[in-house]
Amino acid sequence: MVASTLPAAQDSAQALQNVRLALRSLHPQVMTWRRQIHQHPELGFAETLTAQFIHEKLTQWDIPHEIG
Repeated sequence: MVASTLPAAQDSAQALQNVRLALRSLHPQVMTWRRQIHQHPELGFAETLTAQFIHEKLTQWDIPHEIG
């Protein structure tokens, strides 16, 4: 039984490593977005620029979402 779960554990470890590598490669872009958002602070519950930015990203990535 342990032997049959070993490949799954290896697959999980590899998947985790793949996610870590992908996240590391995104770090510079995420930092740019963070700086962009923080350079234009908005009042609470009036984050129109931030909401528009998030909407554009989710649309680019084909992630379903609602506005408003």
